[in-house]
Amino acid sequence: MEPTAVRKRYDLGSFNSLTVLCAVLVIFLLLPIWVEFGTLRVLVEFFIFLGLAQMWNLLAGYAGVFSVGQQAFVGLGGYALFYAANTIGIHPFASVVFAAVLTAIVSAVFAPILFRLHGAFFAIGMWVFSEMFRIFVSNVDYFGGPSGQTLISIRNVERSLRIEGTYWLAVVLGFASIFSVYVILRSRYGLALRALRDQEVAASASGIEVQRLRKNIFIFAAGITGALGSIAYLSTYRIVPHAAFDINWVAIPVFIVIIGGVGTIEGPIIGTIIFFLIREYLADFGVIYMIVLGFVMVGTVMIFPQGIWGMIKQRYGINLLITDWHMKDSL
Repeated sequence: MEPTAVRKRYDLGSFNSLTVLCAVLVIFLLLPIWVEFGTLRVLVEFFIFLGLAQMWNLLAGYAGVFSVGQQAFVGLGGYALFYAANTIGIHPFASVVFAAVLTAIVSAVFAPILFRLHGAFFAIGMWVFSEMFRIFVSNVDYFGGPSGQTLISIRNVERSLRIEGTYWLAVVLGFASIFSVYVILRSRYGLALRALRDQEVAASASGIEVQRLRKNIFIFAAGITGALGSIAYLSTYRIVPHAAFDINWVAIPVFIVIIGGVGTIEGPIIGTIIFFLIREYLADFGVIYMIVLGFVMVGTVMIFPQGIWGMIKQRYGINLLITDWHMKDSL
């Protein structure tokens, strides 16, 4: 008998968790009825970083692709939105879709080159990739050069709709990042990702097309990251190269994932909540805020190497969004 990978497609735990998640989504969508615009702006940032963390975790935690250049796609998504809205005349909200598609296409074009690199060389290559775009945009007057651009077309949208519409886009995309990772991991595609993460050589020997799998995940994550980047600058109405391609667009998601738990869906959610609690309460203290973030991350890694959610899962056996495959014997 040979072991065969199987899983329950309709386990009660995941069904209940997904039901709760959908209910929370509805609550967040209705939130503009009760809260002020300032709170909505903070929540836009929250869901942007939640989505970025989920995508980085999908790459590093499952596909084994450690990237420190995802800010390239944030910046590309932002500039794509400004181009679509200001030049082509697409509605600013619809331009988010344009940004996602264009970013995915650009990542697909460069993926064959980038994936010739491995490990630390890939990470460095991604950072160089991001800097290349930052330098290019900074030196081309068409994109506004170093002074950037203003989203002129947003003036045609009423103020309350601007804020609420941007908020709804952020909420939908933030939750979509969670659901999409869950769907991927529950599929046989997810089984291949786990095999790849755990033992690349064995996965390749089993017939898994390692490079193709990684490229597909890379392109998917790039498209979502580009959409999130476009929403980030849709909310500020202005974009400049040094901010659009800032390393913090990847540094913060890395912090979030490490704190919450690498290779889990729940981890980035917990990590994002912790990050924003620290930021909101300590932002006024300047440098101390960054020092506290550093201590929290180092302390978490030392005490809970698997992250906070990893510790909870291991110690208490709690598994909300079940994506694990189990082995059974078959003839």
